[in-house]
Amino acid sequence: MLLQPWGQSVKDLTEALGSNARTVYRYLRLVGEEGLGYRVVRQKGRYRIPDTGRLTTHQLFSAEEKEVLLQRLAEVGAPNPVLESIRRKVQLSAGLLPRPEELPALQRLIWAEQLREAIRKGCRVRLLGYRSTSTPEVRDRIVEPLYLSPELQLRAWEVASSLEKSFLLDRMQGVEMLQEAVTPRTVDRLPDFFGLADNDWLPVELLLTNRAHGVLIREYPAAARCCTAGTDPFWPHFFRGKVRGYEGIGRFVMGLPTEVRVVAPDTFRQFVREKSARALW
Repeated sequence: MLLQPWGQSVKDLTEALGSNARTVYRYLRLVGEEGLGYRVVRQKGRYRIPDTGRLTTHQLFSAEEKEVLLQRLAEVGAPNPVLESIRRKVQLSAGLLPRPEELPALQRLIWAEQLREAIRKGCRVRLLGYRSTSTPEVRDRIVEPLYLSPELQLRAWEVASSLEKSFLLDRMQGVEMLQEAVTPRTVDRLPDFFGLADNDWLPVELLLTNRAHGVLIREYPAAARCCTAGTDPFWPHFFRGKVRGYEGIGRFVMGLPTEVRVVAPDTFRQFVREKSARALW
C-alpha cells in the first residue's frame, strides 16, 4: 500500500488492516527501522515510500528458496543476533515487503534487542502496556531484566511487586530503557522452552512426526538441541528434554493430537488424557 505513488492516510491504513491508529503508527515506524530500511515520507497527511526510498527488487532467492533457507536457519539452534540479522536479510533479498501479519514478529525482534542491550548495560526498563495472563489489567511494568530466552521469554525482577517473574514479548506494546541501574542479581529459575519457570525440572520424552518436529523447532527453536533422529519411519524424530511443568508442552502436544506420541513419563501421559477429557470441542 505504501508503494502506491499517491500514498495512504492513517484512516486508509486502519480500514485496510482492520486495526487502530496507534497500531498503524507503530507499523509505519517499524517499516523505517534498521533491518527493513524503507524510507517512509509524509506529505499532506498521507504516507508513502518514494522511489528513492525503495530497496532493490533484484531477487537473489525465489520464494521457494527463501522458505528453505528460513527453515534451515530455524534448525541451526538457539537464535542470536547474527542469525536474526541473516534471517532479515533473507527476507529482504527476495525483494518482498513483510506482510502486515509479519510486522508484530519483527517488532518483537527489535524489542528483544533493546532488552539484550539493557541486560548488557545493567539498566531498568519499562514494559509498556503489558497485558497480564492472570488479570485483564493493562499497565506499564518497571522491571530489571535478568535473562531473555531463545524463545523471547523475559525473566525479570519486577520492581513494584519485588518478585522475579516471566514476561512474554507478545503481551507488551513497547520497551523503554531507563537511566536507572539494576540491583545485581542472578536468575533464580531459568524458564523452559515454553516460558515456565516456577516448578522443578521434569523429564519428558516424545515421538514426533516430521510435521510435529517442524512446528516444534519453528515455534521453540531452542528445543532443536533436544531432538534426535528416530528409527520408526512414522515417528522419525525423538524429543528428550526437561520442562518446568506440563502446561506448556501439554498445549503443544494437544495441538497436534495425531502427530505426537508420549513415550514418558506416565504422569505426563495422564496429564494430557485428563486435559483432553475436559476439552469442549
